Amino acid sequence: MDSVFYRMSIRAIIQEFPLILSNELFVSRMNKVLDNSKDKRGVKILRKEIKKLRI
Repeated sequence: MDSVFYRMSIRAIIQEFPLILSNELFVSRMNKVLDNSKDKRGVKILRKEIKKLRI
């Protein structure tokens, strides 16, 4: 689960379909992937991008 490809996939899905962030199941699974990542800097950047889209 701690792979750059997971984060890249999440980023691609969100960029292509930002409405997915209203799906609680997707958000829950996404958070599990991000919480288990050891790349804290990459996760911080991705969470910042997600926060901008959710507003």
